[in-house]
Amino acid sequence: MVNKIRTFSFCMIIISVCLVSGCTFRYTVPDFSIQSQGGEYSNTNKFNLNVNLLLSEKLRACKWERKKMGDTFLIEIGDQLAKNAFEISELLYRNIEITTSPNQKNIGQIDAILTPTVLVVERTMGATSLGESIFTIVMEWRLEDTDKNIIWVDSIKGEGREKTGNNFNHKKLVSKQIEKLLKDLFSKSFSAMKESPEIRHFALQK
Repeated sequence: MVNKIRTFSFCMIIISVCLVSGCTFRYTVPDFSIQSQGGEYSNTNKFNLNVNLLLSEKLRACKWERKKMGDTFLIEIGDQLAKNAFEISELLYRNIEITTSPNQKNIGQIDAILTPTVLVVERTMGATSLGESIFTIVMEWRLEDTDKNIIWVDSIKGEGREKTGNNFNHKKLVSKQIEKLLKDLFSKSFSAMKESPEIRHFALQK
């Protein structure tokens, strides 16, 4: 009986703290892998380039955040974006070397620097649980030579659409929505780079 009273008191304290100061709710980002997607990412003709992939701290810290009635809702997606950026780069270029800062020295010889940068992170909510929620990320891809001359640049918009859901199923729906966003964003990014005549022309000169 004493233990039940203590447990109840502890729960009431936690609830009181949340009501006064607000709570933070983090949605789980699925461990989406490009390598598991099969033929969509098939590439037998890599660009003959040694590329420095610049995965900045700002990219890794990318998140969607919403505050409502004192509570904070978070989708911390930066590390997943960095992982998938590396995966598609490995499929497209002969050799990839990762750095996290423009000032970081490269170990090997580099032909170009590829920098993914998030420009937009937005998520809309449906008016009801059956209404559509849209999660959007716009990512800029910039490929420069070692003298900082732009070889190719493009902004890619990825979307994940899913029902908003209710208290019982919204976490599962958000996870599905994030995976749809990642698939859309990186499929478009892969195709844009693979089909770029500017990158192909630059690689042929090496």
